[in-house]
Amino acid sequence: MNIYLGIDVGSISTNLAVIDEEKKVLAWEYLLTGGRPIEAVQRGLKEIEKKLPSQVEISGGGSTGSARHLTGILIGAETVKSEIIAH
Repeated sequence: MNIYLGIDVGSISTNLAVIDEEKKVLAWEYLLTGGRPIEAVQRGLKEIEKKLPSQVEISGGGSTGSARHLTGILIGAETVKSEIIAH
């Protein structure tokens, strides 16, 4: 089964979601960015990892938001889209 990670990093909040092939949300995390997008993503990844079974392996990822390019590099995202395109 393929599992995907999506991250939206904005100036106010950072949101992470993990979904399966059927678009079922397996885990999600909402936290304040606090002007530190890299740290917010790192915190979010640690928190979301705690919510997933240990055998889960992420197959792909994408990022959006004001820090989408930075986040895309950080997680090795296959997809990096602006908020407009993501909607």
